[in-house]
Amino acid sequence: MPTDLIPSPQKYLQEHTTGQIFERFLNGLDKIYSVTSQSYGYFKYAAIYLAMALIITCLNFRSSWAIAKKHCFLISFTLSYLIAYLLLYAWYIPIASGSRFVLAQFLPFMFFIASVLTVHAHHHPRINIFRFKFKWFNLFNALILGMILFEIYPILTYRIVTMFAGR
Repeated sequence: MPTDLIPSPQKYLQEHTTGQIFERFLNGLDKIYSVTSQSYGYFKYAAIYLAMALIITCLNFRSSWAIAKKHCFLISFTLSYLIAYLLLYAWYIPIASGSRFVLAQFLPFMFFIASVLTVHAHHHPRINIFRFKFKWFNLFNALILGMILFEIYPILTYRIVTMFAGR
């Protein structure tokens, strides 16, 4: 290739405005959202557990703040890691799309969310159902298990054999 046609960061920055670069990130984030929300089925679980972690964090703000101050470097690293990869994927998605990039971050994301939920394990109030007392978080996990069990049959009987790569 002639040297003036070889892509480089300098060439890209010279040929594109700040608005175009920002638009590429926004379009990439939108594409990531649409691809992951219509993909293998992990999106709803990530969203549900994220919502639960945010609710528990907000309900226990003082203890959450104390924990965040104690582990500020670990939390900063984890959040910067997840955000950096999200932005990298948003940038790269016009070149190669698919859920494989975001799916690679699913386990680190869920580990982080599970850590947040575990830290607040002692803040799980009990719910009375008839004469039984249940921790509401155990009921939440039972609901998630029910969702998973409900999805297994259609996946194994239809989706796995009729859709490319299970999508």
